[in-house]
Amino acid sequence: MSEPVHMLNKYEGPFLKSFIALPAPELRDYIESFCGEEFYATNYPGKYMPPVLVLPNGRVEMFIGYHDTSYVIRCKDKTLKFSTLIHGVRDIQNPLCLYEPKINKQIHVFFKPAGFHRFFGIRDAEMRNSCFTIDEVLYSQVKELEARMNDFLSVEDRVQILDRFFLKRLYANRGRMSNDDVVNAVKLIIAARGKKRIHEVSKELMISTRTLQRQFVNRIGLSPKEFSNVVRFRNALDKIISANSIDWQDLVRSCGYYDQSHLIDEFKAATTFSPESFFSQKGRSVIPYRRAALILTGPLSTQYDSSQRAMQESEESASQNRTKKPRHGTAESHNEL
Repeated sequence: MSEPVHMLNKYEGPFLKSFIALPAPELRDYIESFCGEEFYATNYPGKYMPPVLVLPNGRVEMFIGYHDTSYVIRCKDKTLKFSTLIHGVRDIQNPLCLYEPKINKQIHVFFKPAGFHRFFGIRDAEMRNSCFTIDEVLYSQVKELEARMNDFLSVEDRVQILDRFFLKRLYANRGRMSNDDVVNAVKLIIAARGKKRIHEVSKELMISTRTLQRQFVNRIGLSPKEFSNVVRFRNALDKIISANSIDWQDLVRSCGYYDQSHLIDEFKAATTFSPESFFSQKGRSVIPYRRAALILTGPLSTQYDSSQRAMQESEESASQNRTKKPRHGTAESHNEL
């Protein structure tokens, strides 16, 4: 009997269906979450939506497109067309440029640092700052999963398929253990929001800084300092996204930057925006999305407009159904999503 699905967020509307779910408990040391989306922007004139930058987050991620969904992604000097993609851990200077089709159906798997290796035997370091189609990396291991994500499944069915797939691989690879020092170092860095110095981490774990450096690069694909920089940037990004007003000097101090120039330089490297410009354009050129942010490199996002319209139409429809009165004693008709 399947475990009940732990859904963090779920929305079903006329233009957009989306969810965020936790994996099965046995998988949570290695996978942060599953995200799913079916999006319909049929009125958009082009084949692909305006391109967006997907920002570094220090971990490997997997796109699984289904029902003939096809994406284009630019990573450094590499351009790929794909339905299912693995993109590796990236440092601050390497965002991805993604082109989503105006009708797209996808599942997104967010691995925890060093989690991808636990299932597929490929170290995060081997995919640093690059992207690969499944034909280049995983072959038939994920093709079957892609084929099973069809239109007739519920959200819960899809999450359970993902759980079963990754649990099967987890049990098949019991001998492939994670390096506890690296995993614990990752946890310490994340808990400190990237502000903990590497010699403090190695001292707390009672290993040499040199050993930690070597193991970290080998397993994660970034040095401890590079990973800390990504974590610190994501912390600053979250604060800017959620704030209504910002004291920039306070942000610099609270996030552990040396000074405001340090924050500006790192933010521009990751997003092409200054922090002030990023903040001023939230909801226009900068769209908070999937607990991250997509930075538009083209015109205003039709995707964002349509998803907002979907939410509004859904609320209006629900409100109309609640206030509609039955006619001449007949049962009230409801049009629920």
